[in-house]
Amino acid sequence: MIKKNVGVLIPVYNEEKNLKKVIQKAKKFSKVFVIDDASTDNSYKIAKENCNKVFRNKKRLEYDSSIKLGLKKISHNYKDIKYLISLDGDGQHVPSEIPKFLKIAEHYN
Repeated sequence: MIKKNVGVLIPVYNEEKNLKKVIQKAKKFSKVFVIDDASTDNSYKIAKENCNKVFRNKKRLEYDSSIKLGLKKISHNYKDIKYLISLDGDGQHVPSEIPKFLKIAEHYN
């Protein structure tokens, strides 16, 4: 069940191997935003074809700076997003856990 006020931010750098699967699983629960950190593989193309919005760094900023930039872009341009979760593009974080995070977050609101 997709919640319209939920977003997932996926920072990526050369994650073409797992990215499409991560995006597709996350889209079951939320809008999906990808910030591509100047990947040299097909990550940007995969993100552009599969997520709601992809942002791309012109030069490599590294993980933390990419997340900060992605959060800033989403907060300024997508006022409907109430909850934002970050997942890694390599599949390390399991998108099926998103509802558990939302249940906890909603409990405190």
